[in-house]
Amino acid sequence: MTSARRLTTSYWFVASLAVGYAILVLLAWIGALYADVYPISGRAWTMVAWLWLIWPIVLAFHPARSLARVAIPVAIGLAFLTPCIPVLWEYTAWLLEGFIR
Repeated sequence: MTSARRLTTSYWFVASLAVGYAILVLLAWIGALYADVYPISGRAWTMVAWLWLIWPIVLAFHPARSLARVAIPVAIGLAFLTPCIPVLWEYTAWLLEGFIR
């Protein structure tokens, strides 16, 4: 396997992890909202959901990056996270309000 091929393969593996991470955040949210199943606490889910923002940075600094290679997995991940964003934002504000007071 050539070096360029190895870099491309590792890039798509990292991109798949980013999308998979977004799917796991979505599934945890769906489980808590609709099935009353709480795999992790609300605070932990909030932290995990916000940590997804690290994935676009990781993709942007990978040696095999290009605009399309970064934009496609980020767009797919954001599409999976879109239903969670209002709840994430409100829950974050509620958590931070407890720290401010």
